[in-house]
Parts: sequence; C-alpha cells; structure tokens
Amino acid sequence: MKIRILLFLIILSVSIFLWSKNLNPFSDRMFSFHDITQFARVSEFTYALQTFQIPPRMAPHFSYNLGYPVFNFYAPFSYWITSLIHLTGFDVASSIKFSFLLSLILAFIFMYKFLKLFFHFHSSLLGAALYSFSPYFAVEIFVRGSLGESWFLTLLPLAFYLIYRNSRSHSVILFIITAFTLSFTLTSHNALSLLFLIPLFFYIFTLSNIKKNLFVLFSALLLSSYFLLPFLTEMSLTYAKEVAKLTVYNQHFLCWNQLWYSPWGYAGSAPGCNGDGMSFMIGKTQIIAGFLGILLFFYNLIRKKQNYYFKIFFFIFLLGLGSIFLSTYSSTAVWEILKPFFSILQFPWRFLVFGIFAVSFFGAYVIQSKSFFIKVLTFVLIITAIFYNAKFFTKTDLKKEEINKSLLSEIYIQQAAYNIPEYLPKTASREEWLKFSPEKNNFSSLLNQKFIQANDNQKVTVMKDHDYIKSAKTSSSNLRLNIHYFPYWKIFINNVSYIPKEFDRLGRPIIKSDKNEKTILLKYEQTPVENLGNLLGIGAIGIFILLTLNRKLWKTMS
Repeated sequence: MKIRILLFLIILSVSIFLWSKNLNPFSDRMFSFHDITQFARVSEFTYALQTFQIPPRMAPHFSYNLGYPVFNFYAPFSYWITSLIHLTGFDVASSIKFSFLLSLILAFIFMYKFLKLFFHFHSSLLGAALYSFSPYFAVEIFVRGSLGESWFLTLLPLAFYLIYRNSRSHSVILFIITAFTLSFTLTSHNALSLLFLIPLFFYIFTLSNIKKNLFVLFSALLLSSYFLLPFLTEMSLTYAKEVAKLTVYNQHFLCWNQLWYSPWGYAGSAPGCNGDGMSFMIGKTQIIAGFLGILLFFYNLIRKKQNYYFKIFFFIFLLGLGSIFLSTYSSTAVWEILKPFFSILQFPWRFLVFGIFAVSFFGAYVIQSKSFFIKVLTFVLIITAIFYNAKFFTKTDLKKEEINKSLLSEIYIQQAAYNIPEYLPKTASREEWLKFSPEKNNFSSLLNQKFIQANDNQKVTVMKDHDYIKSAKTSSSNLRLNIHYFPYWKIFINNVSYIPKEFDRLGRPIIKSDKNEKTILLKYEQTPVENLGNLLGIGAIGIFILLTLNRKLWKTMS
C-alpha cells in the first residue's frame, strides 16, 4: 500500500511539474488564447462578489458601463473557482493559470478514483494519465482558454464516480456531496452541461438504487436553479439565439484522420479536413491503448467472461463511440435530424470531451494482469503518455504586465462585451450597438457618462451613482438613463415604481413626465425568475439539513 501511494504521488508530482512549467501562478509570464475576455470576466465576477451581488448576474462595467447580463447566461462554476482564487490575493492572470492547473490536477485524481472502482491500481493510474494528458485537454487550455470546458472535463469523472458510490451507500453526507458535485457539473458549461444530462440519465439506469440517484439528480437541478432557471427562461430577452445561428455547425465537423493526427496550432476551427488552425488529436497513446481495450472488452464479451460491471462498461463504450461519431462528417444526417437541439453546441468537435473520457477508460481496461511484466509495461505507457503529450501543454508569449495594460485596462473591460455580443438585451438594437465597437473607433460619446441625462437640458443633480444603485433629482420632463435596460433594473420616480416603455437605440430607457421636481431612483434587483431560482437552491439545502437531522426520514428514502 505504501509503495502504491508513493508511486501515485511520484506520477502526480511529475505531472504537476510538467503542467506548471507554463501554468505556474507565481510566474510573471502568461499566454494568449482565443477567449481573451476571460480576464475581464474574472475581474467583473470578482467585483460582484466583493460588492455582495451574489450570485453575480451582471457585469456593471461591460458595454461602456451600461451593464451587461453576461453572468446570467454564462455557466458560472469556473468563475466561482477562479474568482475565489483571485480574492485570496492572486492577480487575474495568475488566478486563471492557477484555475487551469487545478483543473488538470483534479482531473487526474478524479479519473483515477473513478477507474479504481473497476480496475486495479496500475490500470487506474494509466487511465488517469491518458485522460489528463490528452492533447485535447491542452487545446481547451492553451489554445481556446476555455475555463468552462476544462472544468467540465475535470468534473465529469467525479460526477460518474459519486453517482456510482451513491447507488451503493447509505450515507446522507455522500448523497449531499453527490448533489453538489452534479450541480457544479451542470453549471460548468452552457451546452455541455445540458448535454451531459442525457448520458447521466442513462448511466443512472445502469446502476442499482435508481430512485435514489434520480432524487440526487433532482436535488442537483434544484441547486443549479439559480443559474439554469434564468438561463432557460430569460435567454430570449437577449440576442443569443440570433448570434448562435451565425456559427454554421456543419463547417466544423472533423475528419476521422484528424483524431489521430492534426497539426498543432493556436488558430481556430475552419471548414474541411485540412484548414483548421487548431488540433483535434485525441492522442496517439490514448487511441492505441483505448482501441486495444475495446478489442479486449469485446473478446471477453464473446467468450462470456464479462463481470458485474458489464452494463457500465458497455454504456461508456456507447458514450465514447457515439460522441466521437457525432464530432465527424459521418454524422451529418444525424445532426440534421436533431438540429434544433444540437445546434446549441455550435461546434460538433465539442463532443470530444466524452470521447477522450471513454478512450481513457478503455485504455485502463486493457491492463488486466498484475504480473511484473504487465506492471512494467503499464508504467512505460504512463511515462509515454505523459512525456509525449507534455509538449502540447505549453505556451508563454505574454508578460502579465501586458495583460494588465491591455486586457484589464478600464477601456478594454468596457468594450469586452463586443467579444460576447450574444448577451446584448433586446431592448437595444444590435446593429446600432455594433456601431460603437472598438474597431469602429466611434465610442467616445459613450465614455464617462453620468447614469442620467436630461434631453431637454434641464439641471440634473446626481445624489448617488454606484454600480448597483443610483439616484438623482431633476425637473426635466425628458430623461435618459444610461443603462442597457433588463428586467433586473428597477426604476422609481418619487418612490413609485416605473416600468419604461420607450428606449433609445442602445436600449436606454427614456422617461417622459411632467416638469415638477422629482427624484429618480435606479437600482439593481434580481428578477422574480432569478429569485425563484435562488429559493429553489436554498430549498434544496433545506432538504439536505432535514435529511441530516432526521435519520428516520433518510433511512426511509435511502
């Protein structure tokens, strides 16, 4: 046992050393990636936490301080993690590196724990190395810079592990941990988290104690309601659907050979088999080991040597095969049939997250013997997987000073919304709003505005101008409030609620009234739907407390 612990720590330490060469949060170097608004989003999410706007829903400084409901629709889990790191004293760039590094470390540990349910030590260690060192994991971090997808990859094996454990345990604590973990997974990425519900549902039916696991899934959905409910019901108030249609998914299918080899690069996805500027390799070691594992699985199936876990293994095989198939041109007909649902993914290659999970699982399956020779061979495969793929986990082309000067400057944060235009409220004209994008260099009139402006040139006395509450006195009969109106903004005129009906082309409310002096109060309050989502999450926690205190009730339910 001590030798196994030592070997595990050695392999994990070597992995951390290789990952941290470019993800060291104490280094003054940083790397660029596709999603450059990550820095501004982490900064704004942290600001919301510091000002006790929990859960964060609006980025108050986005879109020239008009406010932008990005966190209402952007899966928040990775931002909770990264912003909490930021609050401990790390700067934004270091917090992002730390978050990515932590996601890799935990992915290794969680995959090992899941595999250990079915395989012996050496097999599980191999599968964990194959999973966490897949080139596609490196793409998520060093090419795309996707905090959400990297954390989804991290939580996926943990979710499967805990669901399995929950089906066999009578522990209320484990039940609660499982519910929270599933909630984290369901709020880690917009599209993948919703898609995850399908395999999760089928996985539950491969296990015992189905009702209990369905209840834990229901509890997780309640916990996630603070995000999922507004995400599903208020998305129509933005341009998300219209912008999503601009991505033509059938231009981003993969060819089968790209899974084995595609040139490494830091550009984007393009139509065809040879035009991509980024790689979609699953990993040569991963594919070889996984393919041999699948052959062995079916060999055992033919010889009727399957064990108790056959249903689980077959489920993972179907998950992997189906996911990889759906990422390729071969699945075009299926995508056309399921277009209304699949189109939310935008890029078919997103299915690879499930593919590398399954390939790594069967890479562990291939190691069945505990002989000395097989143990040596296993460690050769582990070392090969780690050191061969380590070269992909690298990129340092920026100093953190450059990040602070450019991607965290006041003007960049104000303009960051133009990189995520889908969440512009529909009270604004998208065409008009785009005229003020950084490229047009036509935005000076939107800088340093007061929150309220009199269109008839009457005097306005601003009494308070905070990000979440603002007030002013004026006799003007024609006012404009400098916000993108969204239902979380509440307007009061002389303490009487006022719902605007007229807006300018940027979605800014126009208030027309008499010329008497009046007090205008503008404050941010969560909408009824958002509050309902919060209450459902609190209700789930209340259920957990009740089950913990009332052992008889828990015993009946479990």
